[in-house]
Amino acid sequence: MEGTAPVALQLVVSTDFYEILNDVTLEPQQVVEQADTFFIDLPYDATIPLTSLGSVIVALTNHDAVAAQVRLRVELDSGQQPYDQGATMSLGGTLRYVFSFVQIVF
Repeated sequence: MEGTAPVALQLVVSTDFYEILNDVTLEPQQVVEQADTFFIDLPYDATIPLTSLGSVIVALTNHDAVAAQVRLRVELDSGQQPYDQGATMSLGGTLRYVFSFVQIVF
């Protein structure tokens, strides 16, 4: 993660979750069993070991009234193209990345 933020940003990371199908939108929805929450200053770099299922949620949130200019990049060892997204995040703004190895089966 890189950019500028007036205060520390909230980073939530989970490798312990499962997906369900939202009855209304018919979209996958993540149910988090356990997550680690940190407040970080930019720039920030971390390596997060995945579970045997290889799934991860990464969410970066600005809780300050002053906007933050950020770039969130997530790379996977599987060779999958990385997530690389920049944004101007106002109060409550969030960048979120979800990779789920196990897909919902109908």
